[in-house]
Amino acid sequence: MWGKKRGQITLFIILGIILLLLIGLLLYIIQPKTQAAVVPPLGYQPKPVIAYVEQCVEQTMERGIVLMGMQGGYLTIPSQISQHPPAYVKGDPLGISKVPLWYYEGRDRRPTLQGMQQDLAQFVDREIGGCLQNLTALNQSYAIRLLSVPSASVIIGEESVGAVLTYEMDVTEKGDQSKHTTLTEFPVTIPVKLKRMHDFAVQVLDAENDGKFLENMTVDFMAMDPDFPLTGFQLKCERLTWSLADLKKKLQTIMYYNLPRVRLASSDYQPFLYSDDVYKPFTQFKLADLEQGHYPKGNPPEDLYEYTHFVWNTGDKPYKDLTASIVYFDDWGMDMKARPSNNGVLKSNMGGGPKQFLHFLCLNLYHFTYDIRYPVEVIIYDNTSFQGKGFIFRYAFPVMIDHNEGMRDTFKATQLLDPVQDASFCEQQTNEVYTLIPKGLYGELANMALPDVNISYECIKYLCPLGTTTLDQGKIELRTTFPKQCQNGILTAVKEGYLPAQVQATGQREITLPMKKLKRLSFSVVKHPNGAAEQKAIEDGDTVIISLTSKDPALEFEWYRSLPLEDSQDPTLTSVDFLDEDHAYDLSIFLLKNGEIVGGYVNHNYPLGYAEMQGKSTAVFHAYEQVPAPASDDDRADVLTKLETDQTVREALRPSFT
Repeated sequence: MWGKKRGQITLFIILGIILLLLIGLLLYIIQPKTQAAVVPPLGYQPKPVIAYVEQCVEQTMERGIVLMGMQGGYLTIPSQISQHPPAYVKGDPLGISKVPLWYYEGRDRRPTLQGMQQDLAQFVDREIGGCLQNLTALNQSYAIRLLSVPSASVIIGEESVGAVLTYEMDVTEKGDQSKHTTLTEFPVTIPVKLKRMHDFAVQVLDAENDGKFLENMTVDFMAMDPDFPLTGFQLKCERLTWSLADLKKKLQTIMYYNLPRVRLASSDYQPFLYSDDVYKPFTQFKLADLEQGHYPKGNPPEDLYEYTHFVWNTGDKPYKDLTASIVYFDDWGMDMKARPSNNGVLKSNMGGGPKQFLHFLCLNLYHFTYDIRYPVEVIIYDNTSFQGKGFIFRYAFPVMIDHNEGMRDTFKATQLLDPVQDASFCEQQTNEVYTLIPKGLYGELANMALPDVNISYECIKYLCPLGTTTLDQGKIELRTTFPKQCQNGILTAVKEGYLPAQVQATGQREITLPMKKLKRLSFSVVKHPNGAAEQKAIEDGDTVIISLTSKDPALEFEWYRSLPLEDSQDPTLTSVDFLDEDHAYDLSIFLLKNGEIVGGYVNHNYPLGYAEMQGKSTAVFHAYEQVPAPASDDDRADVLTKLETDQTVREALRPSFT
């Protein structure tokens, strides 16, 4: 019984298999003869395409990082720096590259890491197209359909810089359409310690602001030089005199040779001749010990002075994987003023000796104080970055001395870089509505509400555009809410033809932002030989540097030009802005011929009346020219003294308006 059933089941199975084979054969016969469906290999990666794009990202990033290191963390140097020579030092003998001062006129101009990341990303976006060339170099092997434009994001890490290029594309290998994929992101990592070097640079500047090491060193060198007059006397019957130009040249030479010998303690610096144990007995002695006849045993090491005076404590965090040096070059200039002095000459006070004792001796007494300012450059180097090729990060800051003492008390943070616009931060708004009313001169009417003023809200690192003033219910104003995550932010009002205005939000529902109108004029410069009424045009070989700043410390108004202009067709360079009101300025013009000062115009309190400019289209700056040209540093110092002190020149060569 069971055997019969088993035979039946086996028969059914065989018949089922035969039926399936027949159905399959039938389908094959009636199916249209089309190409098989394309099934890409699992995880297909077109390695040549990926490598090509990543190599372009790496090359572009490396170019940007190297340039950023050479320009103090900037890829595009802000115009407040690049158009104002005292705010940077020349990065090469020809002055092609510029190294910004991170501190200038009481303002912090160090770039932030966030700003550096944005700059690098924008640099890649702007420059990578020249390398990618729309991937045409790969056309022989791949069919590539580009779906987006390349866009980079950058993160600066402690030991490397990461970048991701978003560049969507469909890629198909020619000759085998089964090999197809979509690529979107291309991440690369650049082995360079950019963040670490930036952090060290910040620590060095903070150490200088706190301790004034370089200012104190400069004064020490002046005090140690017997030919540099500070305070003293000499028994001599002739009045002692010193040339300020000669003293300045001497100090420039001293700093040129000695600043590179400074060791930054936080870095990996050149070792001294001996171990610390050799120097220790000599560093423990005080002046009182020497006065009591106690002297250290043995001969002092040859570099004992460097050991005790040339090591700069640049902060607690160590950076022993980095080396650093400080340099100064005399063509960067040095400002030096001495008190008392007259026409660039320092003179002692003469007096006879006490009549009852040594009346035949003559006594020369002197006490001079100096104001000195000169820039130094800090060069930080890492020999492991870029896989052993090395990387340099350089930046500059001024050494400032006021009355023989270091002066950095005016240091305050005023970032030049634009804050970040973050939608998630700005979109979270308060419930309270505020009314913002910018006011200023409109037409001929004063204190009028101004239309078309763009207003933004800035808090810490965030910048939120609020809107533009319009006519609202019969009033020109902007009614808006503020970001709720930050109170008491800074409101900034910007309008073409007006000086930007800033007011801090203090909780008041109606806020007025006073704005000052500007008057834009074209300008020209003429020179007057020896101050005569005759005027001459600027000639080949002449360089003119003009600085115009407000005397009102509450206004950030400053205008600079250097002639000849880099682009004489740029209307923003061929015009000058004045405040459209009665106002006092600090105006300095320096006229150079073949790089040497020959004249100019200086008026540290130049009053300009509103009526003087009305109906005028051109401002004419007048410069005194010494003829024949000064032949020595003393002669040039005399010219500068004349510009500072000659009231006749100051009145005769005031700017005129036509």
